[in-house]
Amino acid sequence: MMTNRIHVREFNNYLGELSRSMGKGVAASEVIKSEASAILVRASKITKRANKSKIGQRYTIKARDKSSMPKGHERKRVKGRFAKEGRIKGTKTPQDPELVPFVFLRGKKYSTSNFYPEPIWKEIKSKLAYYKKRAKARVFSGKASWLLIARKARLNTQKFASKASLEKAISSQAERFRRDSTEYGKPLPSMFKFRLKIFNNSIATLNKNARGHFAIKSAMGGRQGFFRQNMKMGVFKSAARIGKKYPGVRVKA
Repeated sequence: MMTNRIHVREFNNYLGELSRSMGKGVAASEVIKSEASAILVRASKITKRANKSKIGQRYTIKARDKSSMPKGHERKRVKGRFAKEGRIKGTKTPQDPELVPFVFLRGKKYSTSNFYPEPIWKEIKSKLAYYKKRAKARVFSGKASWLLIARKARLNTQKFASKASLEKAISSQAERFRRDSTEYGKPLPSMFKFRLKIFNNSIATLNKNARGHFAIKSAMGGRQGFFRQNMKMGVFKSAARIGKKYPGVRVKA
């Protein structure tokens, strides 16, 4: 399993400094929730969606008819455990290098590069067509995982972009995608502190193409940079200016 950890001590120190800059009238919990929402929105925007063209390569199989086989080839059958399946021995079908290497049918593996009788070919094609349709419905899954975290953490989700596409990805995912073991956000209030725990184990987010790990780190760094810029501009000297720059926080004039 892919694991990425982000050290947050410096970021937590930043949150404390931001909260103090807001003034005593602003609850630290509001600051944390506002920043978390902004970060998850940004992470969703930066995370790459799946490439539909590559999905097509991965799940489109090219079959050759008998006329393209060497003469007499169709009569050479494999002996042994593959005989009942009708697998044909000899030259393999040239396929796209990105094509999935096999398909499961009724609990068995069928190589996508071998010749098979028409009934089996139809099943393989049908299964791959199903996978392709499902994958295309899930192209926004990496981005959508951040929205799920925000919801579970009870954060503001109004500024998430492409909401319809994110919702489609969520609804098309298996139930496992929506379990707390995949992605989660949870407030952890105590008597004197407020903490927010989030994690994201979604493969759709963490794979090298989606770059979700980079997205969350970049989003966190961006908020710290935004704070430093506001400090230089004297934003925190005016309640009105704080409210404009940090609309998720209620600031008393």
